Amino acid sequence: DADEYSVVVRDTDNGITCESAPASLTVDVTFATAALTGAASYCEGGSETYIAGGGDFYTFFLNGTEVQARSISNTYNTLSSLAAGSYTLMVEVEDANGCTDQETYAFIIYPEPEATIAFDATAVCEGGSANLQITLTTGTTPWSLVYNNGTVDVAESNIPGATYTLAVTPTSDLTYTLVSVEDANGCSANIGSSATLLVNELPIVTVESSNDPSNQVCVGADLTLTATASGGSGSYVYQWYKAGAE
Repeated sequence: DADEYSVVVRDTDNGITCESAPASLTVDVTFATAALTGAASYCEGGSETYIAGGGDFYTFFLNGTEVQARSISNTYNTLSSLAAGSYTLMVEVEDANGCTDQETYAFIIYPEPEATIAFDATAVCEGGSANLQITLTTGTTPWSLVYNNGTVDVAESNIPGATYTLAVTPTSDLTYTLVSVEDANGCSANIGSSATLLVNELPIVTVESSNDPSNQVCVGADLTLTATASGGSGSYVYQWYKAGAE
């Protein structure tokens, strides 16, 4: 304990006891007090600096493994290669008297967000529509995104669910590109993935009779109807109707 301590020595000879003058000294108790500060969280791929205090020498441990040997440096920079997850950083400080102390600090590395982009159909007919779906597969909602519609970049923010849906009615083939996303943790990523929707041209059909243009036929006689298709794509399938019924 810290206090003043003294001592005397007595000896006995020739029947008498002699006593020395007291010798004294004061004991001071010193101790190290470790401190550690830094970011409580950051995004995957980044790096943060953690600062320790309370000593003259510092040794850093990450999740129980020494990551920076004893030195006078009181800062530790995390590696940008650390995977997303929870970590505990500990510093052991030592002062000039050899006194030591430890402090721990927990932090989280949030994962880089990931997202997919796709149409719910490969192709549509002219005048038809399809849904563009952009889904946040890794990250925290609400989130925001930037996509390109083939002409300009479009930003959407504060998306509450994991999937953003956009109905499109194209007049020709189109490609949408997911430019970037950012999640609720402030983590962002450039995506660059694309989705293409094909638009099939509508076929055109004409019909004429063997008695064109009057299309008149005598009772009991035959009349031949001929349909001619053009445009569109792929092979043609003809379906005849009479008075609206097959």
